[in-house]
Amino acid sequence: MLRSLLSLLGVYKIYEKWLWHQIKNHNKPEHIAIILDGNRRWAQDRSLEPWVG
Repeated sequence: MLRSLLSLLGVYKIYEKWLWHQIKNHNKPEHIAIILDGNRRWAQDRSLEPWVG
């Protein structure tokens, strides 16, 4: 319901334009690093093997 209301009011479109403006007018990184953290403790709490997390 809230999503429908926000969509009707055009909030998403306004936010999308704001984000595009932020990306377009600022410096962009030359690279992005992704750290694969895993979830070993989550798996252990559920009695699963660590590699499942």
